[in-house]
Amino acid sequence: MIRFRTLLRAAAAAVAATAIAATVLGGERAAASPDRPTRLELGAPAKGSIAAEADDRRARFRLKVPEDAIAVRIDVNCPTENVDVYARFGEAVDALADCDHVADLDDGVETLVVGRYGSDDPLEPGGVLHIAVVWADEEELGPPEEAIPFTIEATAVTTAAAVELSPGKATAGELDPKLDHVLTYRIDVPKGCKALRFDVLESDGDVDLVLRHERPARDFDDDRATLAEHGWGREELLLAAHDGTPIASGSWFIDVIDMARGEDASGRVVLIASLQKEPPAEALAFPEPPTPADRPLGRALAATVEIASEEASGSGSIVTPDGLILTNQHVIEGPGGRPVDELVIALDLDMRRPPAETFRARVIASDRKRDLALIEITGGLYGQPLPDGYRLPFIELGDPGRLVIGDPLIVLGYPETGGVGSRVSITATRGIVSGFERLTFGTVIKTDAEISPGVSGGAAVDEAGRLVGLPTSVLESGSGQIGSIHPIDLIPAAWRKRIDERIGR
Repeated sequence: MIRFRTLLRAAAAAVAATAIAATVLGGERAAASPDRPTRLELGAPAKGSIAAEADDRRARFRLKVPEDAIAVRIDVNCPTENVDVYARFGEAVDALADCDHVADLDDGVETLVVGRYGSDDPLEPGGVLHIAVVWADEEELGPPEEAIPFTIEATAVTTAAAVELSPGKATAGELDPKLDHVLTYRIDVPKGCKALRFDVLESDGDVDLVLRHERPARDFDDDRATLAEHGWGREELLLAAHDGTPIASGSWFIDVIDMARGEDASGRVVLIASLQKEPPAEALAFPEPPTPADRPLGRALAATVEIASEEASGSGSIVTPDGLILTNQHVIEGPGGRPVDELVIALDLDMRRPPAETFRARVIASDRKRDLALIEITGGLYGQPLPDGYRLPFIELGDPGRLVIGDPLIVLGYPETGGVGSRVSITATRGIVSGFERLTFGTVIKTDAEISPGVSGGAAVDEAGRLVGLPTSVLESGSGQIGSIHPIDLIPAAWRKRIDERIGR
């Protein structure tokens, strides 16, 4: 079971200084006719209403977007009724289904952010945004008996709010759900510079980078933009001189984007820019290996890792202190079912946050029939060698042959359903040995413990915290679910010998 894989936050003071409120000209004229949308001007919050006699029970507005805007936010507050907000560029909102930008909560307070990513109708700096505030309960309740009042406010965040980067200095930011999970940065590049690179040192999500000269990118399809987008958070982007020609001097803008982060999820990002080809020392540094907590599950939690490739991601268990990892074959498969050449391994440094992408690994053995794979850490995320004496936490191997029906089991991994972010923290589910099933390649363990996409290849441990198997698949019928665990006694003898030798047995 493989876990596959809208945008702005700047320094609060900068946003406050550059965000511009919008108002309705004439104040009480906000209840415009369907054919005459009310113009919003940059200014302050304003009152509006949906007229009871209006045929389509909506109020229309138009907003001229500033040329230097990088996001627009529309806030509508209707304390008496349930209203929705729709917006589009180019023409008035008639068919609601044609709008990519929709805010439709049920609490009377709607916030709609129009950004540059994640939509077929991205922000158009200098364009006209058409807005409709619609009474959401018309179909259930019929026409309103009287006008529905609301307040509307628009704010535009401009390029002046971009966070300034200094070469060689790490800068932390927060991906704010109120501004579409985008951080926009700016850096000044001197004349004659031969390289410009950006490295994400920390990330709570699967972020992408979009770089453009002179102004922020308009969207992902901007032909003057350079992108870095992989299935993990610690992205890197390098722009180097071509044929000896220096890169363009002046202002460069880079967006850090988390397209899949949930509406209520925030996320920390630490970015460093440098005027060199080589990764900075901060990016090459290895974290201190986690010290397992002194409890039965301590070693198992510390040794359960996330495994990612360009194709998919899953979980695994470190089984030797020098970095051998057990996982499922399907976690490491690429196109055509062949093992991928390289994997990214994320280590759990803080159980309250997603794991930190720290290592590269390669597949050294796989068995498709048993759905097992053995991989090995080869170095750091940038290919740098591991420090001398660097030892990883590893899980102790148990004896699945001693399990009987009713014995407790705990499943560890990084499930797709483990949170609202684009990456999740380690998750444990509890169950029992529900039974056994004989297959052509051996006997597997059945369990009622939850096994979700992304947990595949992780750890199924006994009550002492020892690895007894790998959560692999699920059989479902209606609302019922039984998980399948491939026990470690299915591991080929040559693999087990290699693991024992690395441990020193």
